[in-house]
Amino acid sequence: MNPDWIYLDNNATTEPSSGVVGAMALALRQSWANASSSHAMGQEARQALMMGRQQLARMLGCKPAEVVFTSGATEANHIALRGAMGFNGRQRIVLGAGEHAGVQKLARHLRDRQQIGVDFIGLHADGSLNMTLAQALITQHVSLVSVMAANNETGVLMPIGELARLAHERGALLHVDATQLIGKLPFDFAKSGADLVSLSAHKFHGPKGVGALIVRQGLNWPALFMGTQERARRGG
Repeated sequence: MNPDWIYLDNNATTEPSSGVVGAMALALRQSWANASSSHAMGQEARQALMMGRQQLARMLGCKPAEVVFTSGATEANHIALRGAMGFNGRQRIVLGAGEHAGVQKLARHLRDRQQIGVDFIGLHADGSLNMTLAQALITQHVSLVSVMAANNETGVLMPIGELARLAHERGALLHVDATQLIGKLPFDFAKSGADLVSLSAHKFHGPKGVGALIVRQGLNWPALFMGTQERARRGG
């Protein structure tokens, strides 16, 4: 980066830290074998993958087995929303009205092409979620409630704990897009009440093209891409 520049766009993406760049370079040189292979080099790559999973789990307050690596938050969001179709025999999802454009487009696609019911929880003038409307929309017909933890434009924090309680009372799951929160504020998955959480490494000084979906242990979540990797939750 030009040393004369002052970068003020960290909500869009962050500069990879020197430690990340060094770790990536080392992995590309030394741990490049197929982590599914049984030979020594493959097992070395597998060990590096396991170490990364454990480090992320410690950071997020979740179990390593709950971490599903993806190509970014967009893919993680797709796995979460598409996987909710038919959960508990329900075909309806509820989203916050201020969700990322990619999430809103996906929800409308599911509504228009696959006849999934979709409702949006409106916002107050200050950008906060209208919880009175949320209580009316999150019914016993809803499979998934999906909200962002922190809005990328307004900075408003959503009431994750309250939404988790409301969703669970009515037999629904809570998905949280934490892309803008991770790396800025502490987050503990185990204490959050969320069932699924999306994140992307490039938002907190990690590499682009790397993200994760945290799936609460015990949820048998379907894969978007078939394969044996990531406990059969994300092939490739």
